[in-house]
Amino acid sequence: MPDACYAKIYLGYNYQNQFKRGKQEMPTITLDGKEYDTESMSEEALAQVRSLQYVNNQLVELQMRAAAFQTARNGYALTLKGLLEKGESGDDDSADVSLPDELTFD
Repeated sequence: MPDACYAKIYLGYNYQNQFKRGKQEMPTITLDGKEYDTESMSEEALAQVRSLQYVNNQLVELQMRAAAFQTARNGYALTLKGLLEKGESGDDDSADVSLPDELTFD
């Protein structure tokens, strides 16, 4: 079995079979391609599932924050580039910067 940090994990509901024959099925977890029914898991295993869900949610939030920071960083870099290319004018705090389609840093 691969290290835990490399395990492919899907947490969620098995929507395909959830209402099969009028019976609601419990959520499943897929770990390295094998499905596990949460209904048959021990409390310790369920605690691990909740921990994985929490960490996954935190990673998504961090990715969104990183994207926002990257956007701000690109804006600051463009403003700086505009200031440096045009030269700073004494009292003017704004820069006339046109946004390129792609930004690269050398």
